[in-house]
Amino acid sequence: MNATRRLPSCLLVLSATFGAVSCGNPPAPSSPAGTVAAAENPLAGTSWLLSSVDRAGQVFVPAQAPNETPHLRFLSDQDQVGSPILEAFGGCNMGGGIYRTDGSALQILDLAWTEKGCLGEGVMVLETAFLRSLVSASSFALSEVAGVDYLKIFFADGQMTLVLDPR
Repeated sequence: MNATRRLPSCLLVLSATFGAVSCGNPPAPSSPAGTVAAAENPLAGTSWLLSSVDRAGQVFVPAQAPNETPHLRFLSDQDQVGSPILEAFGGCNMGGGIYRTDGSALQILDLAWTEKGCLGEGVMVLETAFLRSLVSASSFALSEVAGVDYLKIFFADGQMTLVLDPR
């Protein structure tokens, strides 16, 4: 299912290590970290900070405070059916889902996030666009420029690219 779900903030509580835990329920057991080899999943164990959004040739650079800048964490840990876990921060709200890679193909599935209202100019606009765009990701590229790695996420419409720097 490639749909986005939004959860009330009490349904998704994030632990100090950003692990998702349902209110009132014990955390689901996870399989041992590293069960997907890095060669099979080059995103596993990486964290990225949104640097820019290129929409049909128009480049937008988020002007958020450092603690409001959207970011992604691709975990090596897997859910109960063996899919690697993605954690996302949109600038105010946190969430996550699962992701799959196959070569340069990328799918982000079952994305859910909290819904707290946030003040600050543009925070919610950027966050909504960032989080909603993730479910239409189609491919990615890891690149290096001048010794610095970065991640590009491409979308099925061919009109948008997210550029993320290492976090």
